[in-house]
Amino acid sequence: MLHACSAPLDTAARDRLILDHLAFAEKVTCKTLKRHPRWEEGISAGYEGLVRAARTYDPELGASFKTHAFRAVRSYVAKWWARETRFRSAHVGDWAELERYFGSDEAVRVVDAADKVRRLLGKLPESERRVLSLRYGIGADRPMTLREVASALRTTPVKVRALEARALKRLGA
Repeated sequence: MLHACSAPLDTAARDRLILDHLAFAEKVTCKTLKRHPRWEEGISAGYEGLVRAARTYDPELGASFKTHAFRAVRSYVAKWWARETRFRSAHVGDWAELERYFGSDEAVRVVDAADKVRRLLGKLPESERRVLSLRYGIGADRPMTLREVASALRTTPVKVRALEARALKRLGA
């Protein structure tokens, strides 16, 4: 294991952190998704979080790598789980189910994020709201391409791109 040092981590040190903590990422993923029927698929999201943690870790901040990695792994796993269970839709779902998979703190964050998205989309005109919902897969199985949205709305890709740009500008994105 690496210990805090004053120099930034080089590629070899980051690679060593990742290799030394693979089992840790699996354990965090398994605990996070303990009752999910496809938890094994979530392990790749846990590994992505571990890689991200290794890239962003700064030992000078005083936190241990495990503390830093735990947050990143849980975050990536939570995002994977949300995509898998379609909690991106306008309806967040059953609180008990969210709490069972993530614990109460993370469940609150998921619900808060979904509420924020709903409120923001609610401020948009219907045409812009529809375009963003289709483009980003909100309330749908998957995001759609520009051409798929244009076809679904019976308009041109240029019009869809303009509506999307206007909506994002209104939202400050």
